Amino acid sequence: MSPPISSPESAAASPEIVKEEQEPIVEVDDKVATLTVQLLVHAFCLMMYLIPIFTPNPFGGPTLDEMHIMSSDNKDVSGESSLQDLFKNDYWGRPMNSESSHRSWRPLTVLSFRYLKGIYSGSELTMHRCVNILTHAAAAEAVGILATRLFAPSTLWRSLTLKMITKVVFALHPTHVEVTANAANRNHIMAVLFSATLADPECPLWFFIIALIGGFLCSETFIFQIPAAIVTATVIQYYHDRRRDGDDDCRKSRLPVVVDYLVSAIRIFPRTFFQVLAVALYLGGRAYFDTLDIPEGLIRPAENPFYHFVGEHRVRNYLYVLAIHLAKSWGMDPIGFSHEYGFECIPAVEDWSDPRLSLVVFIGAVMILSLVMAFVFPGTLLGPVAIQWAWSLTLFPITGLVRVGTFISDRIVVASTVSVSFWVGFGLWYWLIKGRTLMPAAPLQSICIVWLLSVSYVKVHNRSLQWMDSLSLLESSLQTCPRFAKVHMETSKIYSGLYPEKFNLLKAREHLNTAREIDPNMCDLHQQFAFVAIQEGNFLEYEEELTQAVLCPFTMGGALPSWQRYWQVAMQNARNEMEQMEVHQRQAKYAAIITEAVAEAQRKEAEDA
Repeated sequence: MSPPISSPESAAASPEIVKEEQEPIVEVDDKVATLTVQLLVHAFCLMMYLIPIFTPNPFGGPTLDEMHIMSSDNKDVSGESSLQDLFKNDYWGRPMNSESSHRSWRPLTVLSFRYLKGIYSGSELTMHRCVNILTHAAAAEAVGILATRLFAPSTLWRSLTLKMITKVVFALHPTHVEVTANAANRNHIMAVLFSATLADPECPLWFFIIALIGGFLCSETFIFQIPAAIVTATVIQYYHDRRRDGDDDCRKSRLPVVVDYLVSAIRIFPRTFFQVLAVALYLGGRAYFDTLDIPEGLIRPAENPFYHFVGEHRVRNYLYVLAIHLAKSWGMDPIGFSHEYGFECIPAVEDWSDPRLSLVVFIGAVMILSLVMAFVFPGTLLGPVAIQWAWSLTLFPITGLVRVGTFISDRIVVASTVSVSFWVGFGLWYWLIKGRTLMPAAPLQSICIVWLLSVSYVKVHNRSLQWMDSLSLLESSLQTCPRFAKVHMETSKIYSGLYPEKFNLLKAREHLNTAREIDPNMCDLHQQFAFVAIQEGNFLEYEEELTQAVLCPFTMGGALPSWQRYWQVAMQNARNEMEQMEVHQRQAKYAAIITEAVAEAQRKEAEDA
């Protein structure tokens, strides 16, 4: 796919927002020069992430979910499971119909981990991250091409500069770090690559079909990007039709504009039909297999503290959550950087007088104003506003209207940055090429643009470095969320043996005590308390905490084998019959606690049934 080269005559028929003055320009006919520029920009999009992952780091290694894709126990990635089982499992290797499954069906993403890990002879983790970087650069290229389709500059050089500026703006968006530097979030950037491909009405049909199938196979969030792809393709087709027909009048009547959009929609109807049909088949299949909703028991306050809010309180808080994501998509971060924002990280909005709701008012006013302007100037603004709203609606999963386990995260924002990249890229390009009001000369404008992009680059670079190891990632999260219980628990793991150089049981216990003070109901804490206690030689505490870890549904799998092994070893190490009796009594006491808890759970399950 290459950007269209329109004639000057056709440019005169472009929508008002992209209409260019006729002035002498220097056309660039040298294909070598244009290819060189594109290669240099693409290399920049790659190197901005390659530099951090190849920067020496004594604590470097897999972070968070990367540990899952690197685990030898992950049979779907290691290749031990069959392809049939892989397609039946979720992203974490659990059967999709299991009550322990988050219903994240991403077989294509899992296959990419399975087969794209042996090309690079060095670290397997580095290879996984490199694949993410290549995918991200490809998505940036697709967004740049869409910008040229949308605005159709009149010359090759202008088309090239618009494409490159938009591409760099997209690549430098700070919310993309989480899906690019962290290999485990590959599904999100793959989905954007496929949806941007679908949004191009000039994409070959065979490639369109591949992108449509690939999108549904790579991420469950892809379904929310289908409306954005359809709207974007329709608007691009509409602008193409207007340029072709030479229709550049500023219409007073709104009806012809709507009719023209309908005509353009009909021209790409086969593609729209395929997408709508695919959505229906996907949702029908998920409903048939009963895998649409995440089991409510897997939605935890530690990760999604607002989920259980009801009524007005729920509306108020989820409006704030939505406003945060919209602000992030526009490059504003009102809460600071953290890999997660869980319990006590973002305090609940208790009433309508909370000053934080001013963000909701501001974002809402801007969005409503855009609708009003689109109605007043439909021939000029209807398309751009429709595109912006469509890509903003990719944030639907965090509106509180559907059941999701995620609360606030940068990875959810990535799709919505596509339209933002259009407008920021076009604004910078137009200011550079045509703007003469704010700055006296183009060189000064170029310096300002380079400065803005350089500031974004430094921000992305520093954030990427934080994602290279768990220590810096958790430290950055504690700066943003000093009362985030889960992060305190994860930090305790750093000091209790995850990094031998940082081994400090006193610090490990301090973080655990803080976590328990903040969220005493987070049952994951028991396993980590047990791990610290056994290293301190506090066996009685270990027995109690390990028993509670067995009862925690999130740590049961690892705690139960440890519990069984411990009592075998304890019995063998008993020096006399009295000690054996004491060990047996303690084991019987904790076994009774487990038995009683299991019986109670079964009673509740029977009552619910």
